[in-house]
Amino acid sequence: GSPPLEANPLPTTSPNFRGCTPDAPGPYVAFVPDPPNYADMQQYSVFGELQIPVLDNVNIQAAVRREEFSGGLGATVYKVAGKWDVWGPLSLRASYGTNYQTPPVGTIPGAQVAAARTYTVAGGNWLGATFVTDASIKPETAKSWNVGTIWDSEGIASDHNFRLIVDYFNIETEDQIGQIADPNQIASLVFNGPGGTITTCDPNVQPLVRRISFNGSCSVGLSGASGFSSVTTLYGNGPGQTTNGFDIQATYTLPLGPGDLALDLTATKVTELKTGPTSLDGVVVSTGDDRLGTLNFATFALAAPEWRANFGANYHMDRHNFRFGVNYVSAVTDERAGTQYGETGEDWITADFTYRFEVMDDLALTATVANIFDRDPPRAQEELGYDPFMGNPLGRTIELGVKKSF
Repeated sequence: GSPPLEANPLPTTSPNFRGCTPDAPGPYVAFVPDPPNYADMQQYSVFGELQIPVLDNVNIQAAVRREEFSGGLGATVYKVAGKWDVWGPLSLRASYGTNYQTPPVGTIPGAQVAAARTYTVAGGNWLGATFVTDASIKPETAKSWNVGTIWDSEGIASDHNFRLIVDYFNIETEDQIGQIADPNQIASLVFNGPGGTITTCDPNVQPLVRRISFNGSCSVGLSGASGFSSVTTLYGNGPGQTTNGFDIQATYTLPLGPGDLALDLTATKVTELKTGPTSLDGVVVSTGDDRLGTLNFATFALAAPEWRANFGANYHMDRHNFRFGVNYVSAVTDERAGTQYGETGEDWITADFTYRFEVMDDLALTATVANIFDRDPPRAQEELGYDPFMGNPLGRTIELGVKKSF
């Protein structure tokens, strides 16, 4: 063969160009660095609000907002909310509204981003993946409503305070922005024969064949284990998604010894997370499914634990403040075919402690031990070995702080 070429950046027009440019390391790197870039989006808004005191104990608020974004995008959104003070400590509230989200700043229709993904038909190996932004990408929209109850009263004793808020929420999105199909899904649909082999090379029969970069030519019986190097997918508007569940907030305060103790709990219980059917190039990639309690690495959705909760105990005494907190995220399972690293997941439970001392009115010192028990994040077969929406890898950390007000 020819002698090795020098590892120097060359113009793309050079016959010796092999992908190495001054701002990119070449074509054989899984995660190419992002060279310096700049993007901006202008936004203009006009809004109005109205408060309607229907009765002494019934109040309604209404709001409307017009959004205009650069690129010819715009929408009108609104919200109606109300609260009824039923009696004494009990109140009821509800709201209904619409929302709107533009494509992320820097989204360029037709742009291509190179990455890498694991492929089941390739034995779990990491191969290339290219994400192309849809030329017709548009904003996603949402409708949401909630109903809730508020209880605010004395606690067990007259100098105790108890507050409980429980809300039920329902959110329905349309034209959700994200990847239309995971590269692994595409590869599995193309290499769908016995042992992960290809059954047709005719794009009229299987249009997704066009999205496979083969190592050579396509032939029936070609194995996915060594038959391709990359898959191209689309980033754009996908199916809608329905999410609902309960938000819970509770606080209890009481005097204790020379200070005051406050106990608080915040939790979210998701009861449903369903996505609609997804199609790419006329092929049904997904018929829509329930994503609650799964990792969702290969879909629009993020990791979706059923429970997230935070409990805190705060004791304040003169210039001293002590706070102990516990954070909880329920486990998710990896729904991808085969056995994955961290297949069944695990609950993510951490504890933190913070001490704050007010040296004077405008000066305070703080000391925090985060993740006291040095818990590792739940394992997951992803680039980082864990899912960043479920936990973090920092382990036990000690933080010291000084706050000075002027």
